[in-house]
Amino acid sequence: MDDAALDVISHCAPLEFLELVNCRRISDAGIIALLRGQPAVRALLLGGCTGLTDTTCHALAGLRELEDLRLVRCEALTDEGVAAVGQIVSLEHLNLNDSTGVGSKTVRAVARLPRLRELRLAGTAPISDEALRELGEAQTLEALSLAEHRDIGAAGLFEICGLERLVELGLRHCLNLVDDALAELARRPTLRVLDVAGCTQLSRAGLAHLARITTLCELGLAYAPSVNDETVELLTSLKELVVLSVAYCPALTSAGLAKLAALPALKQVDVRQTLGFGPSEVGSLRARRPELEVIDS
Repeated sequence: MDDAALDVISHCAPLEFLELVNCRRISDAGIIALLRGQPAVRALLLGGCTGLTDTTCHALAGLRELEDLRLVRCEALTDEGVAAVGQIVSLEHLNLNDSTGVGSKTVRAVARLPRLRELRLAGTAPISDEALRELGEAQTLEALSLAEHRDIGAAGLFEICGLERLVELGLRHCLNLVDDALAELARRPTLRVLDVAGCTQLSRAGLAHLARITTLCELGLAYAPSVNDETVELLTSLKELVVLSVAYCPALTSAGLAKLAALPALKQVDVRQTLGFGPSEVGSLRARRPELEVIDS
């Protein structure tokens, strides 16, 4: 795919969905020509398009019907350009994962979007607590990913705890996340999906806070050193939990696995590289709960 191909697409019948992934030969000029011919596009997926710069973002700002925008792994983009996305008032879904030049300025700009429901910021540039404070006022937001942000801790998480519609929160590998941060989160138990895998500072106290969020249906606890036979008993309060990952939790044994089997709604559990039990224990669990999908390899 190159700019010449984009020019051809620009003359096609009106399109609502466009996906351009790993198209390293396209440039700002090609995208601008495409958007000029397809101004009514509703979903635009630009992943790994390394030739695109902030110029493309300024062109995107003119779209009036765009609802879903993904600028994933677009490494040449910066806050100076992506902040212009804050002018797309129709936008509902924005994915900026691994666009490493994007950070706080963009977050402040998109926090004011009136329809924004989903924002994914995994692996972007650092995001300040001040930017998260403004994001905490985005009352339409339902899903937020801050994975790989090692600078976010209790103060930053406190700022987003006021998101009344938030049902999904990704904090995977946020290494500064501590028990007190989860205490703030547990005060607003509206979440259904939470990923704190790789948050190695969490202790038994942190898991106790998680156990208070009884609305959870998906929980990621992979790589958590605090997960063991004693602490998983705390999770038995999560009666609506459907999907659970305790992969790479070496302190968990067959006794803890048996406790997890007591979760009434559980449909899938990931126990890969959990060294405290073997195939026979997994087989016993499958026999006890034949409807439960056990991922062990």
